Amino acid sequence: MGSSLGSTQPNRLRVIFTDHARSRAVDRGIDENEIVRIVNNPIEEIFDQKNSNFKCYGQAMDYYIKQTRYLMIVHSGKFNNSVKIITSMWIDPQGLQFYGFNKI
Repeated sequence: MGSSLGSTQPNRLRVIFTDHARSRAVDRGIDENEIVRIVNNPIEEIFDQKNSNFKCYGQAMDYYIKQTRYLMIVHSGKFNNSVKIITSMWIDPQGLQFYGFNKI
């Protein structure tokens, strides 16, 4: 179960949020529009073989602390011009390196 958000323009992915993803975003103060923006234009995206999912990240505004931070998004991969979001979280550069990102 989940709902979608995002543009249906040909170059943009249709973003589907699982209930878990939506709940975690609310808990963490993450704007869903920022998730859509980053999924469509990430700084870097990697495949996590251990968990069989994709991770990407970008910079987004954390409105709780009023600062720009790194936001990592975990998703199931792109299929038929759509992507299902599993979760998202604020993360520091060391955390990004831990997950295997190298364009930091």
